[in-house]
Amino acid sequence: MREDRATFYSSGVAEFDRAIVVPHGEAKDFRIRVKRDELADLLASFEVRGPVRWVAPPTWDGSGQPPTLTIDPSGALPGLLVQLVGVRVELLLANGAASVTGELVGLHDEARGGAGDDWSERYVVVLADGQLRRTALADVRGVQILDEAMQKELDRALRQRIEGLRPSSKTLRFSLTSLEAGNADARMRYTIPAAAWKISYRLRLDEECVELAAFAIVDNDGEEDWESLRVTVVSGEPISFSTDLAEAKRPMRKTVRLVAKEAFGAVEVEEGMVPLAAAAAPGGAHRKMARMRGARFEEVAEDAAGAFAMGEAESDVHAEFTSASSREVGEFQVFETQELVTIRKGESAAIPLFSLELGETKQVLHYKHSEHAERPWRAIDFVHDGDFALGRGVCTVTDGGVFAGNCIIPALKKGGDALLPHALETGVRVRFEDRGTEDRRVGFVFGGGYLVTRIERTRTVVYRVRNSREAAFTCLLDHELAMHDAELECRLVRDDESEELPIESKLSSGYRLRFDLAPREDMLVQVVERAPIQQTIQLTTSGQIEWFFDVFLVQEQRIADLPELRAILASRRDLEATRAQRDEKRREHERLVQRQERLRKNIDAMHRHEQADKWRQELASSEERLTALEEIDLPGLEEKEQAVLQALDRQIEALSLVLDSES
Repeated sequence: MREDRATFYSSGVAEFDRAIVVPHGEAKDFRIRVKRDELADLLASFEVRGPVRWVAPPTWDGSGQPPTLTIDPSGALPGLLVQLVGVRVELLLANGAASVTGELVGLHDEARGGAGDDWSERYVVVLADGQLRRTALADVRGVQILDEAMQKELDRALRQRIEGLRPSSKTLRFSLTSLEAGNADARMRYTIPAAAWKISYRLRLDEECVELAAFAIVDNDGEEDWESLRVTVVSGEPISFSTDLAEAKRPMRKTVRLVAKEAFGAVEVEEGMVPLAAAAAPGGAHRKMARMRGARFEEVAEDAAGAFAMGEAESDVHAEFTSASSREVGEFQVFETQELVTIRKGESAAIPLFSLELGETKQVLHYKHSEHAERPWRAIDFVHDGDFALGRGVCTVTDGGVFAGNCIIPALKKGGDALLPHALETGVRVRFEDRGTEDRRVGFVFGGGYLVTRIERTRTVVYRVRNSREAAFTCLLDHELAMHDAELECRLVRDDESEELPIESKLSSGYRLRFDLAPREDMLVQVVERAPIQQTIQLTTSGQIEWFFDVFLVQEQRIADLPELRAILASRRDLEATRAQRDEKRREHERLVQRQERLRKNIDAMHRHEQADKWRQELASSEERLTALEEIDLPGLEEKEQAVLQALDRQIEALSLVLDSES
């Protein structure tokens, strides 16, 4: 079957498969015009299949060098004759005169007329048979270039003039001939960049059914018209990148010395790593919610019986279209039109793909505080159970023939589900209350000089929901967790009665809850997050020993009564008594130093007074007491304090105790 095919990918490439007829006994030239930056992709993928033979391989002007000859559109023949001086040519003359063959010498202008009527006549000068011969340019009806190289240069100059009319494009040229007795049918295939196709959905809601229709938006931004194509669109993402195949480049070369200064040593090759096998993602079962109204790829009707009329009443009937066939190839979903499509250069087309009638699709309200703090969204609880995958695309929703909003349908495999929010619900208000967090110690572990405290942190959030409409709703509430890996306790409170609200599903950032909202109802949803937290504190004298005795044991008085802590508490009391004595001695030392300063001042002021001798005796007594404090009392108490601290550290490090909140 002779038809052209085009396959468009959402990653921005297009594959063309074109039918060509190649005659027998002669070479037929073919041309493909693409954008300049698409030529490398064309060369990387171009191939011809069929009972044909290459006469001229694919060629293109890729050197970037200008042609030897230039063409002056306002004086083509004189301009070329001047440039072809020295080239052997044949001048074809008018009026049946014999042609002139020889090497072109140039043009010669000769004056004519006179008496105020001056004019000149131009002659072509040719060296023929050793003689210079001139021929009036007006008598020359044709010039044949006998030098094959110069003829090719002229052809190249003409091609570049044509290329100049469309400077952003390039032309690939090749010639084929048939290997069969008659004309041969062949195909040429190539892949080039193209505008990525998009999918556009129509979701129609009414009392009798819910229908989903899809259209492929295909844009022709290429250099040629696409006429009578069998169009295929693919929702996969094949890898594609550009190369420099179409560019003429001369890389810089290094100088290679034939005699090396030093012989190579042994070369070792590192062993490659063994590739890791990829694990397949498990599938999931879903309830059936849709059935396809159209032919699958293997069951395409031969006539227009696959066309659909959507709606019962004649005034509400949508335009009929033939559904595209569908098949799955690996990770790709392929849709192929049943009818040929024409898309002109610079134009776009919306190509019908399929129509689905959804059976159990429901409308719900969806609330998420981070998306809208006060209002839920009207959404469609959608499960795709068609025979093909859906690509990500924009969807227009109509309800009873009235525009109801837009949404995005995500990429879905068969059986996949999604919520499709399309409009804000203004008749239902939600008030979000975050009541903060509370901590409660639920257990302790002592060991190795550390205290490990187990804490239960609780966060309470209340959602107050008010429905001001006379309609009932099914509501989906997405609660976003503030604490990682928290357990959830959810309750529904209505009419002063509380009931447990089960969790419907786990989300990446929280959980989803489902509940029913009656007409004109006020209710609240209370969500309590509970997460365990562990704190580790060093209890030795180099850690937080003071916090342990002065804060922790005051808050947890029951622990202070445990036998395992009695020796530690006794050492603590001994430490406090020793420190009290030390502090008292330091205060005495400070008083004596201040007393000595006053005595010295008095003695200096009244050294001849009889009271001065008494002050000198008091100064000597104070000095003796200071010496005793500095050399005996304070060092002894500080040494005792260190001994008590070391003993306390040993007791704490030896403590091993596990307690829970009920112990």
